[in-house]
Amino acid sequence: MAGDRDRKKGKHCCVIIDAVFGVGLGRPVEGNYKRCLDDLNQIREQEHTFCVAVDIPSGIHADTGAVMGTALKADVTVTFGWEKWELPFTREEVMQEKCW
Repeated sequence: MAGDRDRKKGKHCCVIIDAVFGVGLGRPVEGNYKRCLDDLNQIREQEHTFCVAVDIPSGIHADTGAVMGTALKADVTVTFGWEKWELPFTREEVMQEKCW
């Protein structure tokens, strides 16, 4: 992904929609998936891109709120069905500003 970003200089996104992983994540994020989330976090920070997570930020364990190796830092999380109980308790580096 980083190589693609270098080839596409000048392109910018306004919003990242995070729907990579959901509540079913049960093991650490590794390999290409870890690189993808890390690259998206880097884009988010460097380009001040707003990130919306669908249901739960990718990389967060739905039952414990633990970061599973890495997690995408969401500005807003839109939940479906009900608010996930662990969202207010996730580690500070991935804490959301708002949850709907």
